[in-house]
Amino acid sequence: MFGPTVTLHPEVQTIQSKLQAIVNLTNKVALDYSDGCRNTCILSSYALTHVLQQLGYDEAHPVRVQATVAPLDFSGGAILGSVERPREAAGPGMWHGHLTVAIGKQWLLDPTIDQANNPEWGSEARATPVVIRLPADFWTVSSHPYLPNVVMPVNGTWVKYKLHPRQVGFANARDARRSHWLPLANKILSMIHGLQNESCAVASEGARRVAGGERLAKAA
Repeated sequence: MFGPTVTLHPEVQTIQSKLQAIVNLTNKVALDYSDGCRNTCILSSYALTHVLQQLGYDEAHPVRVQATVAPLDFSGGAILGSVERPREAAGPGMWHGHLTVAIGKQWLLDPTIDQANNPEWGSEARATPVVIRLPADFWTVSSHPYLPNVVMPVNGTWVKYKLHPRQVGFANARDARRSHWLPLANKILSMIHGLQNESCAVASEGARRVAGGERLAKAA
């Protein structure tokens, strides 16, 4: 009814967990960088693309989608970047589309899906940043405007994605300029490297304590 869900192999789940940590951090840093503004899909997606490429995900690239979010009980819903042409032009600095990041044809990352949340849905229905493994047919544009290509449950909501047939409208946006998104990307990378260094320090300290404990045990 809603499109295919994807069952993941344990090794793929590990990759997804790593990507989820990156997209969650992107959401957090972008929210602070933009003074609490959540509808920053172009800015955040370009920054995330650069971050991923710097981390070795060379095939990361922005991709335009239609995203649909609804509570699990379907008591409401919201569409970001509808494939139907808008009746009115977007306001200054705004865009009717929705931008995400793909890694090759395998993964879709959405750091700003939370902009679709509605307080009327209740606190238990809150979409959070998404990392989803893509089925092969995601890249086949459906002729039906509301047929999603992939769907997953996210924190009390259904989140559904469909590839937009027109991969245009964002590359010339102000937030797509390198001078706009690079400072955000650098902040994200700095935090990632800081967390990695902290993790290494903790691991090293743990190893030293284990080694010390083994020496004491042998001496006893």
